[in-house]
Amino acid sequence: MIQVSYNGEQIKINENSTILSAIEQAVLLSDEPISLKSIAVVYNSKVLPRRLWTETVCQQSDELQVFQAVAGG
Repeated sequence: MIQVSYNGEQIKINENSTILSAIEQAVLLSDEPISLKSIAVVYNSKVLPRRLWTETVCQQSDELQVFQAVAGG
């Protein structure tokens, strides 16, 4: 297990977790529903393109910020 920051909270995830896997693990820990189609990810202060979510492996102390788009008027 490694520790990463997810939206400002320290969580433990499996070693060798990709960004997508880390998000899925964080959602399971929080019981907070989230649609992967409507989120953006900032990884260590840089916006990470969706195509890299399954290729980028998290390291100890990485920082993930996940933003969900909200429709409004």
